[in-house]
Amino acid sequence: MKKIQQGITLISLLIGLLISMIAVAGMLVIFRNAVQTTAHSAAAAVSDGERISSLHRMHMLIQNAGFGLDNPEVDIHLAEPDMITWNKTSHTLHNSYSGDSVIWSSDTDLDGVVTCEGIVPTDEGGIRWIYADCNDAGDWSNVQDWAGSNLIGPSAPGIPPVSLTVSIDRHATCSSVGSGNTASDVFQGVPATFSIVLTTGSTVSSTTCLYNFKPDNP
Repeated sequence: MKKIQQGITLISLLIGLLISMIAVAGMLVIFRNAVQTTAHSAAAAVSDGERISSLHRMHMLIQNAGFGLDNPEVDIHLAEPDMITWNKTSHTLHNSYSGDSVIWSSDTDLDGVVTCEGIVPTDEGGIRWIYADCNDAGDWSNVQDWAGSNLIGPSAPGIPPVSLTVSIDRHATCSSVGSGNTASDVFQGVPATFSIVLTTGSTVSSTTCLYNFKPDNP
């Protein structure tokens, strides 16, 4: 009587091993993609939080605009230069469009020394608060060394750079109780709106009132 072989052959083992290796490789690819997606989402969430919180600090900083000056005027002590960027190496402003900017002058120490401050994009894709001694806001191009600190740091790899829009309506009126209120000239000013694009593509905007300035006549 012929004896029938039973058990697992070498070929069966090799085929099973190959199938297992393919399955493990597929699982590793899925795991790697999941980790990369999670890491990118976390970086994007951190960047969006930084962008939103920076709006509050921008409001606080620009409240210095016109402070301590005799008869501050929006056309002299408040400037919105086009296409400028702060350079990390030279600490100067140069032409390179990457978003809006705003520069103002003030005498915050009330000592007769006029200082220019500004909120400008950086050449690293962030936003920076800058300051230097100057005559007035329109004199910003003659300043050779701007000090300051980052409001929003350089963008992380894979995160789009910050896009800032600044809008100052020099002919509009705002007040502590809302835009257009005319109850008291003491609490009226000029509205300034900051808008930042998040990593999701949506835009967050916030408006503050610059009480040291009075609107221009239209």
